[in-house]
Amino acid sequence: MTGEPAALTRGRVPWTLARMAGGMMIGMLAMAGFNIVDTYFVSRLGTGPLAALGFTFPAIMFVGSLALGLGNGAAAVLADRIGRGARGEVQRLTTDALVLGLLVTGVLVAVGLSTMRPLFALLGATDADETLPLVREYMSVWYLGVLFVVVPMIGNHAIRATGDTLTPSVLMIIQMGINIVLDPLLIFGAGPIPALGVRGAALATVLARAVGLLAAVYILGVRKRMLARPHLRLGPLLASFRAILFIGIPAAGSMMLRPLSFALLTRLAAWFGTAAVAAFGAAVRIEHFAILPIISLGVVLLPFVGQNRGAARPGRIHTAFRTAWLFDVAWGLACAALLALLAGPIAGIFTDDPPVHHFLVLLLCVGPVAYGFKGISQMATQTMNGLHKPYHAWGASLLRVCGLLLPGALIGGLLGGFTGFVVGSVVAEVIGGLLLARVAHRLFDRVLSPEACPADS
Repeated sequence: MTGEPAALTRGRVPWTLARMAGGMMIGMLAMAGFNIVDTYFVSRLGTGPLAALGFTFPAIMFVGSLALGLGNGAAAVLADRIGRGARGEVQRLTTDALVLGLLVTGVLVAVGLSTMRPLFALLGATDADETLPLVREYMSVWYLGVLFVVVPMIGNHAIRATGDTLTPSVLMIIQMGINIVLDPLLIFGAGPIPALGVRGAALATVLARAVGLLAAVYILGVRKRMLARPHLRLGPLLASFRAILFIGIPAAGSMMLRPLSFALLTRLAAWFGTAAVAAFGAAVRIEHFAILPIISLGVVLLPFVGQNRGAARPGRIHTAFRTAWLFDVAWGLACAALLALLAGPIAGIFTDDPPVHHFLVLLLCVGPVAYGFKGISQMATQTMNGLHKPYHAWGASLLRVCGLLLPGALIGGLLGGFTGFVVGSVVAEVIGGLLLARVAHRLFDRVLSPEACPADS
């Protein structure tokens, strides 16, 4: 940790954010590639295995959201202590965060394995079409390896709390490379290696992530010197757990809103036919890559705000918030203009079906207007978490999704068909972004002392 504890409390704010967001974006691209590789190789087994993989998405998303929430909780607490220069607390909290991850893993494995059949049957997998047996094959391996999902997630967030976003991204690239090699070997077999089908896909993922766990622990312990010898004193351990979970639980709740809102918006799009659903799904995938810089910038605000909160440098937090706000708006407007200009050709890449093409062009002409405001919403919630106001962040996210986005899409669809559905969603996102930014800004006045806010840059 030498030389790095206060890395985010000095230097030009825009450059610091750009460096961190660039490193973060590499990791997010690697994560997307990880999922695409699995889907590609499993699709070669046929429709049944591919459908089975689709049924696993909600459970995997739930575990991932929980792990991300715990990681955010750990990162917020650690960034604050790093900003204060409290090295001993950093080492204790990092170690305790990994212990918490181990305990959570034990619960997830026990619950996951014991509820596989009823849960996935409820989601629609059946014995009749053989999807349920295939889901159980995959998840029986994946659940046993959930340790390698939860603990590295916490470890990577602990590394990011120091301001280092590149190292976790490199680790993700390495894991993706291992997965690319192992997937075909374990799924289809080669030489003495038997063909394991979907079980092989799960095993490849688990083994790749196991490497990530070992690497994360090595980096935390040896390079960053952020680990201490585990202690058995219950009081300090529970205090660490409370500090992490205070932010981690509502952060996980906020993250679970994203897949939930996507599922409900897809259900609303289904009112207008299969072509509308196909176009909506394609538009979401295009959006994911278009707003990657915005999302990356939002993620890195948490450790930046945390360190500067701990170091009592509120002026840098104000500057970061203003910089991120301006970048989100500028990037969103640029995406909106470019996608509107190229909507037809881009839609043609995804489909040659006229109704799908029509709906997708509409989505690409109107939907990107909301891109920048979606980024502002994330920027605001991450800033709130960094300020240790997680329930404000969760409440704001809930208001945005349940109070604005879903009603806006529903009312728009009822009044104006699919066009109204799209416009209603965009208007709701714009209002939500502005509202969340306002809430976050008001928190500055309550949490940070106004007189201690020089115009750092």
